[in-house]
Amino acid sequence: MSYSNGLVLAPAGSYPSTGDIQQALGVSSGDLGTLCTHPNINKFAKYKPNAIQGYTQPSDALLLANKYGLVARSTRTRNNLISMSLGWTYEGAQSPYYRQLDFDRYYNGAPCPFMQANGTSLLLDLVSGNASPALFYMLMNDGALANKPFVAGQGIGSSGSAVPSNRLSYCIAVEDLGFDDASATIMGATLGLVIFQGTTYKGEVWSSQTVAHLSTRVNEMFNVPTNTLSLAVGNYTAIACAKLTSGGLTYYMPVYDDANYPARFDFVVGGIDYWKQDRTGLATSQGGTYSTMLNTNASDLYVKMKLYNTTGRSVSLANVTNGRFILSTKITGSVTDQSGAHTVDLPAQVSQLLSPTVDPTVADGSSVDMIFKITNIWNYVAGQQPSLIESGTLDVAPTLQFYSGGAATAFPLYGLSRVLTVRYS
Repeated sequence: MSYSNGLVLAPAGSYPSTGDIQQALGVSSGDLGTLCTHPNINKFAKYKPNAIQGYTQPSDALLLANKYGLVARSTRTRNNLISMSLGWTYEGAQSPYYRQLDFDRYYNGAPCPFMQANGTSLLLDLVSGNASPALFYMLMNDGALANKPFVAGQGIGSSGSAVPSNRLSYCIAVEDLGFDDASATIMGATLGLVIFQGTTYKGEVWSSQTVAHLSTRVNEMFNVPTNTLSLAVGNYTAIACAKLTSGGLTYYMPVYDDANYPARFDFVVGGIDYWKQDRTGLATSQGGTYSTMLNTNASDLYVKMKLYNTTGRSVSLANVTNGRFILSTKITGSVTDQSGAHTVDLPAQVSQLLSPTVDPTVADGSSVDMIFKITNIWNYVAGQQPSLIESGTLDVAPTLQFYSGGAATAFPLYGLSRVLTVRYS
Protein backbone atom coordinates (compact mmCIF):
# COMPACT_ATOMS: atom_id res chain seq x y z
CA MET A 1 0.00 0.00 0.00
CA SER A 2 1.14 3.59 -0.49
CA TYR A 3 0.17 7.19 -0.10
CA SER A 4 1.65 9.79 -2.43
CA ASN A 5 0.53 13.26 -3.51
CA GLY A 6 -3.02 12.82 -2.23
CA LEU A 7 -3.54 9.31 -3.64
CA VAL A 8 -4.09 6.17 -1.56
CA LEU A 9 -3.24 2.88 -3.28
CA ALA A 10 -3.60 -0.58 -1.77
CA PRO A 11 -1.18 -3.40 -2.62
CA ALA A 12 -2.65 -6.21 -4.69
CA GLY A 13 -4.92 -8.37 -2.53
CA SER A 14 -4.32 -6.27 0.56
CA TYR A 15 -5.72 -3.26 2.41
CA PRO A 16 -4.53 0.33 2.56
CA SER A 17 -3.20 1.06 6.01
CA THR A 18 -5.33 3.27 8.21
CA GLY A 19 -2.23 5.42 8.68
CA ASP A 20 -2.20 6.32 5.01
CA ILE A 21 -5.93 6.96 5.10
CA GLN A 22 -5.42 9.23 8.10
CA GLN A 23 -2.74 11.10 6.19
CA ALA A 24 -4.96 11.48 3.14
CA LEU A 25 -7.84 12.84 5.23
CA GLY A 26 -5.65 14.88 7.57
CA VAL A 27 -7.11 13.31 10.74
CA SER A 28 -5.62 11.64 13.79
CA SER A 29 -8.18 8.93 14.47
CA GLY A 30 -7.42 5.46 13.17
CA ASP A 31 -10.89 4.09 13.83
CA LEU A 32 -12.26 2.65 10.59
CA GLY A 33 -15.84 3.77 11.21
CA THR A 34 -14.60 7.30 11.92
CA LEU A 35 -12.47 7.33 8.78
CA CYS A 36 -15.25 5.98 6.53
CA THR A 37 -17.69 8.67 7.69
CA HIS A 38 -15.32 11.59 8.21
CA PRO A 39 -16.41 14.99 6.79
CA ASN A 40 -12.94 15.45 5.27
CA ILE A 41 -13.70 12.82 2.63
CA ASN A 42 -13.63 14.53 -0.76
CA LYS A 43 -17.04 13.81 -2.32
CA PHE A 44 -15.59 14.42 -5.79
CA ALA A 45 -13.14 11.53 -5.47
CA LYS A 46 -14.31 8.62 -7.60
CA TYR A 47 -13.17 5.95 -5.12
CA LYS A 48 -14.28 6.55 -1.55
CA PRO A 49 -16.53 5.06 1.14
CA ASN A 50 -20.01 4.59 -0.27
CA ALA A 51 -23.46 3.33 0.68
CA ILE A 52 -23.30 0.05 -1.28
CA GLN A 53 -24.08 -2.76 1.14
CA GLY A 54 -21.80 -5.72 1.79
CA TYR A 55 -18.34 -6.36 3.17
CA THR A 56 -16.68 -6.98 -0.20
CA GLN A 57 -15.07 -4.13 -2.09
CA PRO A 58 -17.59 -3.03 -4.80
CA SER A 59 -16.57 -3.59 -8.39
CA ASP A 60 -15.89 -0.64 -10.69
CA ALA A 61 -19.06 -1.51 -12.63
CA LEU A 62 -21.14 -1.40 -9.43
CA LEU A 63 -19.57 1.92 -8.43
CA LEU A 64 -20.38 3.36 -11.85
CA ALA A 65 -23.96 2.11 -11.64
CA ASN A 66 -24.26 3.88 -8.29
CA LYS A 67 -22.77 7.09 -9.76
CA TYR A 68 -19.73 6.81 -7.48
CA GLY A 69 -21.86 7.80 -4.52
CA LEU A 70 -22.40 11.35 -5.76
CA VAL A 71 -25.75 12.41 -7.17
CA ALA A 72 -26.65 15.89 -8.40
CA ARG A 73 -30.19 17.01 -7.72
CA SER A 74 -32.45 17.54 -10.69
CA THR A 75 -36.08 18.27 -11.43
CA ARG A 76 -38.51 17.79 -14.29
CA THR A 77 -40.44 20.89 -13.15
CA ARG A 78 -38.66 24.05 -14.26
CA ASN A 79 -40.38 26.30 -11.70
CA ASN A 80 -38.99 24.15 -8.88
CA LEU A 81 -35.51 25.53 -9.59
CA ILE A 82 -36.12 28.75 -7.66
CA SER A 83 -36.89 27.00 -4.38
CA MET A 84 -35.54 23.44 -4.51
CA SER A 85 -32.62 22.28 -2.41
CA LEU A 86 -29.49 22.60 -4.53
CA GLY A 87 -27.12 20.48 -2.48
CA TRP A 88 -25.61 17.44 -4.15
CA THR A 89 -25.98 14.16 -2.28
CA TYR A 90 -22.91 12.20 -1.21
CA GLU A 91 -24.14 8.74 -0.26
CA GLY A 92 -21.39 7.70 2.11
CA ALA A 93 -20.68 4.56 4.08
CA GLN A 94 -23.41 3.21 6.34
CA SER A 95 -22.94 1.01 9.39
CA PRO A 96 -21.96 -1.79 9.55
CA TYR A 97 -20.39 -1.70 6.06
CA TYR A 98 -17.18 0.18 6.78
CA ARG A 99 -14.79 -1.15 4.14
CA GLN A 100 -11.14 -0.24 4.30
CA LEU A 101 -10.74 -1.08 0.62
CA ASP A 102 -13.20 1.68 -0.28
CA PHE A 103 -10.17 3.95 0.14
CA ASP A 104 -8.21 2.07 -2.51
CA ARG A 105 -7.48 4.70 -5.22
CA TYR A 106 -8.93 7.50 -3.09
CA TYR A 107 -7.62 10.88 -4.32
CA ASN A 108 -8.14 13.85 -2.05
CA GLY A 109 -7.27 16.41 -4.75
CA ALA A 110 -10.30 15.71 -6.97
CA PRO A 111 -11.92 19.03 -8.04
CA CYS A 112 -15.61 19.82 -8.41
CA PRO A 113 -16.59 18.60 -11.90
CA PHE A 114 -19.42 21.02 -12.67
CA MET A 115 -19.65 24.69 -11.61
CA GLN A 116 -20.58 28.13 -12.86
CA ALA A 117 -17.61 30.50 -13.17
CA ASN A 118 -19.32 33.91 -12.90
CA GLY A 119 -19.22 34.35 -9.14
CA THR A 120 -22.11 35.58 -7.01
CA SER A 121 -23.66 37.90 -9.61
CA LEU A 122 -23.93 38.57 -13.33
CA LEU A 123 -24.69 41.89 -15.02
CA LEU A 124 -26.58 42.50 -18.24
CA ASP A 125 -25.47 46.12 -18.68
CA LEU A 126 -28.04 47.87 -20.86
CA VAL A 127 -26.23 51.21 -20.69
CA SER A 128 -22.98 49.97 -22.22
CA GLY A 129 -24.65 47.25 -24.23
CA ASN A 130 -22.39 44.66 -22.62
CA ALA A 131 -24.12 41.43 -21.67
CA SER A 132 -21.79 39.24 -19.64
CA PRO A 133 -21.99 35.60 -20.77
CA ALA A 134 -22.91 32.80 -18.39
CA LEU A 135 -19.74 30.75 -17.90
CA PHE A 136 -19.53 27.11 -16.87
CA TYR A 137 -16.76 24.76 -15.81
CA MET A 138 -16.67 21.03 -16.52
CA LEU A 139 -13.97 18.54 -15.65
CA MET A 140 -13.93 16.20 -18.65
CA ASN A 141 -12.15 12.89 -19.19
CA ASP A 142 -11.79 13.08 -22.95
CA GLY A 143 -11.75 15.46 -25.90
CA ALA A 144 -10.10 18.83 -26.43
CA LEU A 145 -11.35 20.06 -23.05
CA ALA A 146 -10.12 17.07 -21.04
CA ASN A 147 -8.56 17.86 -17.66
CA LYS A 148 -8.59 21.62 -18.13
CA PRO A 149 -8.53 23.78 -14.99
CA PHE A 150 -11.26 26.00 -13.56
CA VAL A 151 -10.68 29.70 -14.30
CA ALA A 152 -12.91 32.32 -12.70
CA GLY A 153 -14.48 34.61 -15.30
CA GLN A 154 -13.47 32.25 -18.10
CA GLY A 155 -14.91 28.85 -17.25
CA ILE A 156 -12.68 26.14 -18.66
CA GLY A 157 -9.07 27.24 -18.82
CA SER A 158 -7.20 27.09 -22.11
CA SER A 159 -3.89 25.92 -20.64
CA GLY A 160 -2.64 23.85 -17.75
CA SER A 161 -4.34 20.91 -16.05
CA ALA A 162 -6.97 20.53 -13.37
CA VAL A 163 -5.07 17.60 -11.83
CA PRO A 164 -1.92 15.71 -12.80
CA SER A 165 -2.70 13.51 -15.78
CA ASN A 166 -2.02 10.36 -13.75
CA ARG A 167 -4.69 11.44 -11.26
CA LEU A 168 -7.57 12.20 -13.64
CA SER A 169 -8.95 8.65 -13.61
CA TYR A 170 -9.46 8.94 -9.85
CA CYS A 171 -11.73 11.99 -10.15
CA ILE A 172 -15.44 12.19 -10.87
CA ALA A 173 -15.85 13.96 -14.21
CA VAL A 174 -18.97 15.16 -16.01
CA GLU A 175 -19.06 11.86 -17.92
CA ASP A 176 -19.73 10.18 -14.56
CA LEU A 177 -22.14 12.78 -13.18
CA GLY A 178 -25.72 11.55 -13.11
CA PHE A 179 -29.10 13.19 -12.63
CA ASP A 180 -30.84 11.98 -9.49
CA ASP A 181 -34.09 11.07 -11.30
CA ALA A 182 -32.74 10.05 -14.72
CA SER A 183 -30.43 7.28 -15.82
CA ALA A 184 -28.50 9.55 -18.20
CA THR A 185 -25.35 11.56 -17.44
CA ILE A 186 -24.69 15.18 -18.34
CA MET A 187 -23.30 14.20 -21.75
CA GLY A 188 -25.68 15.48 -24.43
CA ALA A 189 -27.10 18.18 -22.16
CA THR A 190 -27.07 21.91 -22.84
CA LEU A 191 -25.86 24.43 -20.26
CA GLY A 192 -27.58 27.68 -19.42
CA LEU A 193 -29.56 29.88 -17.07
CA VAL A 194 -33.17 29.87 -15.96
CA ILE A 195 -34.21 33.35 -14.77
CA PHE A 196 -36.74 34.25 -12.07
CA GLN A 197 -37.90 37.50 -10.50
CA GLY A 198 -39.06 36.62 -7.05
CA THR A 199 -40.66 33.26 -7.65
CA THR A 200 -41.93 34.13 -11.14
CA TYR A 201 -40.26 32.57 -14.16
CA LYS A 202 -38.97 35.23 -16.58
CA GLY A 203 -36.89 33.47 -19.19
CA GLU A 204 -34.01 31.15 -20.00
CA VAL A 205 -30.97 30.98 -22.25
CA TRP A 206 -28.97 27.93 -23.35
CA SER A 207 -25.71 27.02 -25.04
CA SER A 208 -25.69 26.38 -28.77
CA GLN A 209 -23.43 23.31 -28.40
CA THR A 210 -24.38 20.27 -26.32
CA VAL A 211 -21.88 18.73 -23.91
CA ALA A 212 -19.82 16.31 -25.97
CA HIS A 213 -16.29 15.03 -26.58
CA LEU A 214 -14.93 17.21 -29.36
CA SER A 215 -11.59 17.12 -31.12
CA THR A 216 -11.24 20.91 -30.99
CA ARG A 217 -12.04 23.44 -28.29
CA VAL A 218 -15.57 24.84 -28.73
CA ASN A 219 -16.24 27.62 -26.23
CA GLU A 220 -19.93 27.69 -27.14
CA MET A 221 -20.32 24.51 -25.12
CA PHE A 222 -19.75 26.33 -21.81
CA ASN A 223 -19.92 30.03 -22.74
CA VAL A 224 -23.58 31.08 -22.99
CA PRO A 225 -24.43 34.58 -24.35
CA THR A 226 -27.12 36.41 -22.37
CA ASN A 227 -27.78 39.23 -24.86
CA THR A 228 -30.79 37.38 -26.27
CA LEU A 229 -32.66 37.78 -22.99
CA SER A 230 -35.40 40.41 -23.12
CA LEU A 231 -35.80 41.61 -19.55
CA ALA A 232 -36.79 44.94 -18.02
CA VAL A 233 -34.40 46.81 -15.75
CA GLY A 234 -34.37 45.11 -12.37
CA ASN A 235 -32.91 42.44 -10.13
CA TYR A 236 -33.43 38.77 -10.92
CA THR A 237 -32.25 35.36 -9.78
CA ALA A 238 -30.47 33.01 -12.18
CA ILE A 239 -30.09 29.27 -11.73
CA ALA A 240 -27.12 27.83 -13.59
CA CYS A 241 -27.91 24.32 -14.75
CA ALA A 242 -27.78 21.63 -17.38
CA LYS A 243 -30.90 20.75 -19.35
CA LEU A 244 -31.30 17.26 -20.71
CA THR A 245 -34.11 15.59 -22.64
CA SER A 246 -34.20 11.84 -22.06
CA GLY A 247 -37.01 9.38 -22.65
CA GLY A 248 -39.31 12.17 -23.77
CA LEU A 249 -38.81 14.05 -20.47
CA THR A 250 -36.82 17.22 -19.80
CA TYR A 251 -34.60 17.39 -16.73
CA TYR A 252 -32.94 20.42 -15.16
CA MET A 253 -29.82 19.85 -13.04
CA PRO A 254 -28.26 22.82 -11.21
CA VAL A 255 -24.47 23.07 -10.99
CA TYR A 256 -22.70 22.36 -7.73
CA ASP A 257 -23.70 24.97 -5.18
CA ASP A 258 -20.32 26.41 -4.21
CA ALA A 259 -20.34 29.33 -1.77
CA ASN A 260 -18.27 31.55 -4.09
CA TYR A 261 -19.91 30.24 -7.28
CA PRO A 262 -23.46 29.39 -6.21
CA ALA A 263 -25.92 27.60 -8.44
CA ARG A 264 -28.54 30.25 -7.63
CA PHE A 265 -27.14 33.77 -7.93
CA ASP A 266 -28.03 37.42 -8.60
CA PHE A 267 -28.72 38.44 -12.19
CA VAL A 268 -28.86 42.23 -12.59
CA VAL A 269 -30.35 43.87 -15.66
CA GLY A 270 -29.59 47.54 -16.12
CA GLY A 271 -26.22 48.80 -14.98
CA ILE A 272 -27.96 52.12 -14.24
CA ASP A 273 -26.38 52.44 -10.79
CA TYR A 274 -22.88 52.42 -12.29
CA TRP A 275 -23.54 55.81 -13.93
CA LYS A 276 -24.27 59.22 -12.35
CA GLN A 277 -25.98 62.28 -13.81
CA ASP A 278 -25.36 65.97 -13.28
CA ARG A 279 -27.03 69.09 -14.68
CA THR A 280 -24.63 71.39 -16.52
CA GLY A 281 -26.91 74.20 -17.66
CA LEU A 282 -29.21 75.77 -20.22
CA ALA A 283 -28.52 77.54 -23.51
CA THR A 284 -30.50 79.18 -26.32
CA SER A 285 -28.66 77.17 -29.01
CA GLN A 286 -27.18 73.71 -29.08
CA GLY A 287 -23.66 75.01 -29.49
CA GLY A 288 -24.12 77.99 -27.18
CA THR A 289 -22.87 78.73 -23.70
CA TYR A 290 -24.61 76.73 -20.99
CA SER A 291 -25.42 78.36 -17.68
CA THR A 292 -27.36 77.48 -14.54
CA MET A 293 -28.98 80.95 -14.69
CA LEU A 294 -30.31 82.15 -18.04
CA ASN A 295 -32.04 85.37 -19.07
CA THR A 296 -33.97 84.92 -22.29
CA ASN A 297 -37.33 85.27 -23.98
CA ALA A 298 -36.80 82.19 -26.13
CA SER A 299 -39.48 79.54 -25.79
CA ASP A 300 -37.21 76.66 -26.76
CA LEU A 301 -34.00 75.89 -24.86
CA TYR A 302 -31.23 73.32 -24.86
CA VAL A 303 -30.20 71.33 -21.78
CA LYS A 304 -26.75 69.86 -21.25
CA MET A 305 -26.40 66.90 -18.89
CA LYS A 306 -23.23 65.11 -17.84
CA LEU A 307 -23.26 61.32 -17.49
CA TYR A 308 -20.38 60.09 -15.31
CA ASN A 309 -18.84 56.64 -15.64
CA THR A 310 -18.31 54.98 -12.25
CA THR A 311 -18.11 51.39 -13.52
CA GLY A 312 -14.41 51.04 -12.76
CA ARG A 313 -13.51 50.57 -16.42
CA SER A 314 -13.55 52.43 -19.72
CA VAL A 315 -16.87 51.84 -21.48
CA SER A 316 -18.10 52.47 -25.00
CA LEU A 317 -21.78 53.34 -24.86
CA ALA A 318 -23.81 51.31 -27.31
CA ASN A 319 -26.42 52.71 -29.68
CA VAL A 320 -26.82 56.16 -28.12
CA THR A 321 -29.20 57.12 -30.91
CA ASN A 322 -31.65 54.28 -30.24
CA GLY A 323 -33.94 56.38 -28.02
CA ARG A 324 -32.86 54.81 -24.74
CA PHE A 325 -31.27 57.96 -23.29
CA ILE A 326 -34.13 60.38 -22.64
CA LEU A 327 -34.64 63.55 -20.62
CA SER A 328 -37.66 64.14 -18.42
CA THR A 329 -37.90 67.85 -17.57
CA LYS A 330 -40.22 69.35 -14.98
CA ILE A 331 -40.75 73.10 -15.35
CA THR A 332 -42.33 75.10 -12.53
CA GLY A 333 -42.65 78.78 -11.73
CA SER A 334 -44.80 81.70 -12.81
CA VAL A 335 -45.48 83.78 -15.91
CA THR A 336 -47.16 87.16 -16.11
CA ASP A 337 -48.78 88.20 -19.35
CA GLN A 338 -51.48 90.72 -20.26
CA SER A 339 -54.13 88.55 -18.59
CA GLY A 340 -52.33 88.40 -15.26
CA ALA A 341 -50.01 86.11 -13.28
CA HIS A 342 -50.14 82.39 -13.97
CA THR A 343 -48.55 79.33 -12.38
CA VAL A 344 -46.46 77.09 -14.62
CA ASP A 345 -46.75 73.46 -13.51
CA LEU A 346 -47.39 71.16 -16.44
CA PRO A 347 -46.50 67.44 -16.65
CA ALA A 348 -42.84 66.65 -17.25
CA GLN A 349 -41.70 67.06 -20.83
CA VAL A 350 -39.87 64.14 -22.43
CA SER A 351 -37.04 64.95 -24.86
CA GLN A 352 -34.92 62.76 -27.12
CA LEU A 353 -31.14 62.90 -27.29
CA LEU A 354 -29.61 65.36 -29.78
CA SER A 355 -25.95 64.82 -29.01
CA PRO A 356 -23.78 62.76 -29.14
CA THR A 357 -24.77 61.22 -32.45
CA VAL A 358 -22.06 58.52 -32.41
CA ASP A 359 -21.25 56.05 -29.66
CA PRO A 360 -18.77 57.67 -27.26
CA THR A 361 -16.11 55.92 -25.20
CA VAL A 362 -16.15 57.14 -21.60
CA ALA A 363 -13.13 56.56 -19.38
CA ASP A 364 -13.71 55.48 -15.81
CA GLY A 365 -14.29 58.56 -13.64
CA SER A 366 -14.90 60.72 -16.71
CA SER A 367 -18.16 61.89 -18.26
CA VAL A 368 -19.93 62.45 -21.56
CA ASP A 369 -22.04 65.51 -22.36
CA MET A 370 -25.58 64.79 -23.49
CA ILE A 371 -27.70 67.54 -25.03
CA PHE A 372 -31.49 67.66 -25.28
CA LYS A 373 -34.04 70.25 -26.39
CA ILE A 374 -37.02 71.44 -24.34
CA THR A 375 -39.82 73.44 -25.94
CA ASN A 376 -42.51 75.98 -25.03
CA ILE A 377 -41.08 76.62 -21.61
CA TRP A 378 -43.33 79.60 -20.87
CA ASN A 379 -46.59 77.71 -21.46
CA TYR A 380 -48.89 77.65 -18.45
CA VAL A 381 -51.67 75.94 -20.40
CA ALA A 382 -50.79 72.79 -22.33
CA GLY A 383 -50.67 73.46 -26.06
CA GLN A 384 -51.32 77.19 -25.67
CA GLN A 385 -48.50 79.69 -26.14
CA PRO A 386 -48.78 82.79 -23.87
CA SER A 387 -48.98 86.10 -25.69
CA LEU A 388 -47.27 89.34 -24.77
CA ILE A 389 -45.39 87.97 -21.74
CA GLU A 390 -44.33 90.70 -19.34
CA SER A 391 -42.20 88.68 -16.91
CA GLY A 392 -41.56 85.25 -15.60
CA THR A 393 -39.24 83.03 -13.56
CA LEU A 394 -38.95 79.30 -14.06
CA ASP A 395 -37.13 76.47 -12.30
CA VAL A 396 -36.07 73.83 -14.78
CA ALA A 397 -35.46 70.35 -13.32
CA PRO A 398 -34.22 67.91 -16.00
CA THR A 399 -33.66 64.24 -15.15
CA LEU A 400 -31.60 61.95 -17.34
CA GLN A 401 -33.25 58.56 -17.70
CA PHE A 402 -32.67 55.26 -19.42
CA TYR A 403 -35.52 53.60 -21.27
CA SER A 404 -35.50 49.92 -22.18
CA GLY A 405 -39.21 49.17 -22.41
CA GLY A 406 -41.73 49.68 -19.65
CA ALA A 407 -40.95 52.52 -17.28
CA ALA A 408 -37.82 54.65 -17.72
CA THR A 409 -35.23 54.53 -14.91
CA ALA A 410 -33.44 57.65 -13.68
CA PHE A 411 -29.68 57.64 -13.32
CA PRO A 412 -28.47 58.39 -9.77
CA LEU A 413 -27.29 61.93 -9.04
CA TYR A 414 -23.64 62.92 -9.09
CA GLY A 415 -23.40 64.94 -5.88
CA LEU A 416 -26.09 67.56 -5.26
CA SER A 417 -28.64 68.32 -7.94
CA ARG A 418 -28.19 71.80 -9.43
CA VAL A 419 -31.15 74.13 -9.84
CA LEU A 420 -31.46 75.62 -13.32
CA THR A 421 -33.30 78.93 -13.53
CA VAL A 422 -34.71 80.95 -16.44
CA ARG A 423 -35.83 84.59 -16.18
CA TYR A 424 -37.89 86.21 -18.90
CA SER A 425 -35.88 88.97 -20.50
